[in-house]
Amino acid sequence: MFLLLSTLFTLGSFSYSFLLIYARQFGFEVIVVPVLYLIFTVFTALFSYPFGKLADRIQRKPVMLISYWFWGTSV
Repeated sequence: MFLLLSTLFTLGSFSYSFLLIYARQFGFEVIVVPVLYLIFTVFTALFSYPFGKLADRIQRKPVMLISYWFWGTSV
């Protein structure tokens, strides 16, 4: 079941490199595009630790379901 869901998630996911391309197409200056990726990376790093602690406390499955829900609603 995990492999099936993981495969489905991976197929629906896209490379974050495309975000850089689309940012340029939406009118962001070339110099700003790496800064946008830096902001994304910092945001991800800041939230990794709290969600990891939460997964240790309430198990991984509910945290994964919450993260998939957030990902699904942001698309």
